[in-house]
Amino acid sequence: IEGKSATAPDVLTGRTNSNRLVNFRIPDGIEYKGKKIDSSASDFDADSFEGLLANVRITRAKPYSVEGELESFIDESR
Repeated sequence: IEGKSATAPDVLTGRTNSNRLVNFRIPDGIEYKGKKIDSSASDFDADSFEGLLANVRITRAKPYSVEGELESFIDESR
């Protein structure tokens, strides 16, 4: 995860393993460190997820990027 999208504050951005740009939303009910994430809340800090790895389900392909929805964060501590 690279941070928030330049065009939408509730959208995160990152890259695939082949370096393709991915813009994705966090669906309701996703938890991180035991806390539910609400990307529509006024105190949502997309940049706090920078550097994390995540599984994203791709829902739409565009010429220079893909869009998707976060499925889970990848736990690197294992």
